Amino acid sequence: MKYVVLFMCLFSLVFGDELPHQDLDEGILWQKVNDDDDDKREVADETNDEEASDDDEASDDEASDDDETSDDDKASDDEEDEASEDDEASDNDEETSYDKNSPLKVTVSKAKGAVVVGQQLVYTVTVTNISDNEVRDVKLVLTTSFGIDPVEVLSSATSLVEDDDEVDEDGIVFEPLASLKSYQAIEYQVSCDLFNFYRGEDDNHPASAIVYYNVSDESTQRKTMARGEHFEVVAAPYLETDVESAEGFIDTGQELNYTIEISNIGPVDAENVAVLITYDAQQLQVEDIKAPCEVVLHSAGRIKLAEYPLLKSEDVNADEQESLVIHIKGKAMISGYASGLHVIAKVGKKPVQTISAKVKKEDVPSVKSLKLHKATFKGRKNNNRRWDIGWKKGVLPDSFVTISVAENGTWVKKFTSQVMKNNLRPIWEIDTQIQVSPKMKIQIEVYDKDLKKHDIIGSHTFTVDEKVFAQQELEFSFAGVEKISFSLED
Repeated sequence: MKYVVLFMCLFSLVFGDELPHQDLDEGILWQKVNDDDDDKREVADETNDEEASDDDEASDDEASDDDETSDDDKASDDEEDEASEDDEASDNDEETSYDKNSPLKVTVSKAKGAVVVGQQLVYTVTVTNISDNEVRDVKLVLTTSFGIDPVEVLSSATSLVEDDDEVDEDGIVFEPLASLKSYQAIEYQVSCDLFNFYRGEDDNHPASAIVYYNVSDESTQRKTMARGEHFEVVAAPYLETDVESAEGFIDTGQELNYTIEISNIGPVDAENVAVLITYDAQQLQVEDIKAPCEVVLHSAGRIKLAEYPLLKSEDVNADEQESLVIHIKGKAMISGYASGLHVIAKVGKKPVQTISAKVKKEDVPSVKSLKLHKATFKGRKNNNRRWDIGWKKGVLPDSFVTISVAENGTWVKKFTSQVMKNNLRPIWEIDTQIQVSPKMKIQIEVYDKDLKKHDIIGSHTFTVDEKVFAQQELEFSFAGVEKISFSLED
């Protein structure tokens, strides 16, 4: 042992402090190594943690980006939905094309309580300019549902139009009012027959008033509307009468045939239909009556039939449509326009179910317009001379026509045509602007125009009696006029 100690001492003297003290520092050495490893591990862990954190942050960023993308997608979807809604609204606007901010306020009156089929409705439409500016070309179109038939205009700001291609709706159209001033109101009243249920639904109102107009600073046509309110309909029959008869001027003794057809276009069947026919016995002599029920009374001017038991509704029994048909044969007692019949058909005894259908004498216009068409002249004058001076063969008249009307015993010239030069067959086709009425006296004069004095070709005078007034075409021949034609137009 002492040798070992001695050796260690010698070793220490030789190597000094360079001797590693493994026995003393071993734990520390290993601890340092372990600490370094731990440090490395901690650094690695921290690095991994940082990388993981970075990955988490990147993941969070990606998730955030995804969320933003999702939000963008949602926003895009919302925008698409809004765009879709806008498109739908635009489509709806294009379909209706009604002005939501219209300067016009339109109102339609409503029915007071329930209405029985067969009664009349009176619709009042009021159009008011509620703006500070003038509104131009205000045109009303009144449409009604099935079951409601406009029959008469009681009052209106303008007259009716027969055809208007600029209007999209089916209904009665009024002439446009040129100008509706600020806060000015106009009113229309139309009487309608209620002949059936009007099929009232949310989108099918009994009446609608559509108003077209232009604002003062635009040329684009706009329109607005108002609808009539729904009302209760009480079912009842409704009888419609149609009469076929001779038209125009009738000569004394002429045979006349009338066909009366009575139909029930109401919503329910009609029981015990009573028919009364009246006529002017001084104009018509009735010789024969054919009807599906008995004639219980026939005196001068009156025909009464026994009640017809059941007249089915055409609306309910579409496959079994029937009509009450009556044939009347007669003879005209005097010359003149065909006398019509007055037919009254009644159902039941209750006043609310009494329907009258009247067919009166056809309205005869009080005046007609006289139109000049054409003429044909003879080859030479009445004295067999040529129409005009000249060496050329076939020199023809330069003709014109004058028309005068008798007023208080004096002829007053009302019309002079243009001169048709060098022509034996002149054609004018012109409205003379003369309003012809029965008993009027008219003078026609045809001249050949010359430089100094016009030569008369011919003159004709006539009185407009009922027979002449009933005709549409008039043709005359006189003196050098082989033929001259006119027409009388309503």
